[in-house]
Amino acid sequence: MKPIPLLTALLLAACGTGATNEHDHAAGHATHTHNVVADAQASADPLAPVLDAYFRLKDALVTGDSVQAPQLAVKLDGSIHNIDKDALPASQQAEWEEVMTSLMPTLHPYGVTKGLEQQRTLFAQLTPGMKRIAELATSDAPVYLLHCPMYHGGADWLSREKAVKNPFYGSAMLTCGSVKETVAR
Repeated sequence: MKPIPLLTALLLAACGTGATNEHDHAAGHATHTHNVVADAQASADPLAPVLDAYFRLKDALVTGDSVQAPQLAVKLDGSIHNIDKDALPASQQAEWEEVMTSLMPTLHPYGVTKGLEQQRTLFAQLTPGMKRIAELATSDAPVYLLHCPMYHGGADWLSREKAVKNPFYGSAMLTCGSVKETVAR
């Protein structure tokens, strides 16, 4: 095995990865870059980590990943509990407490759900509270409220994209739905 040149070793250490091949290094660098961006957003908008966690959960449901979804719901719960209420404007602190309290009865059982259908039902129940969080957020990134008319008589979800990727039906009806409104800009 050839020794790794010093510059490459330093780059790997800077990215926080012990990647040994080009693909692993690129993946490690992408993660590092994403974390830097997420940290910058979090410092600008204290609610950004909560929205980020919600969007990761949505993406898992779009792909039908019933194993990862409960884990991501636990991370969403953690991101909600880690918000420094004092970092929010005083006018938003009471509403934050109300929204946080309203989300807990849905989030706490989510972490132990196994079935994709139950996970999707709980996700639909999260969206009204998450919409309120998106309205409180100060990020310049747009957040869209999308609607699926077919799921349980109609269900909503939030997305950073206008393109419909339905978390309630996944690949079975991926593009079922429409944009109802722009919640935050």
